[in-house]
Amino acid sequence: MGGGGGAWKVAYADFVTAMMAFFLVMWIVGQSQEVKKHVAQHFKDPFHLSEDGGDTSSGNSDLPYEGYGSSPKKTKNKSEKLSTGPKIGLPGAQLPPSPDDKSALGKKPHVIQLHDGQKSAVGSMIVFEETGVELDATAKEQLRQFVALVLGKPNKIEIRGHTTRRRLPEDSPYKDSWQLSYERCQKVLQYLEEAGVESRRIRLSQAAGFEPYSSKKEADRQAKNSRVEIYMLNEYVNQLIGSDSERDERYR
Repeated sequence: MGGGGGAWKVAYADFVTAMMAFFLVMWIVGQSQEVKKHVAQHFKDPFHLSEDGGDTSSGNSDLPYEGYGSSPKKTKNKSEKLSTGPKIGLPGAQLPPSPDDKSALGKKPHVIQLHDGQKSAVGSMIVFEETGVELDATAKEQLRQFVALVLGKPNKIEIRGHTTRRRLPEDSPYKDSWQLSYERCQKVLQYLEEAGVESRRIRLSQAAGFEPYSSKKEADRQAKNSRVEIYMLNEYVNQLIGSDSERDERYR
């Protein structure tokens, strides 16, 4: 007996996919204009930041967040926008004041491409002196703006330290570039904690001089190799605590 082949499976799969798309469209049509606006924005730019500094890229912002008892509160009016500083995210937490020297302001946190565009995240790049670990005014302003975007959210935050490939000076207090990149991460970590970001949200990693921003010899390109990359991940704190079965039990 001859078989009928498997072509019908492909046709059936296409039919089911089309039905799913149809129901999704019908659901969107029945939503409010505000919901339609956010859905459209998500497909246009998944990592877009809303006007109040919130991340509209994921619908998981209301996931249960241990330690709060509920999802992070959203701002209710313009006077409470994250960029203004006072009392945002964690109860009583305040952003550090902006430096008086406006000429020292760094580039605002934005969607950055990691590893040649294979991964994107909301974040910033903090540049250090080649052998230094202290945060200057520009770095502190960049971190202040980054905190305004991430404070009170359940997402994990990764801090990755980098150095140049040149050998450290003989009088350096650090054994090697690994220690130097780690100390830079520690400085950023300390700033975030003092600004109210929970320690359990933060992850440190070091690459030393093995992931250079640029291999060019020009000074302005080499300068960016002494840096810390900081970004908010699409990972949530509670998703990384315990096994799958333990998490299921926790939220029953």
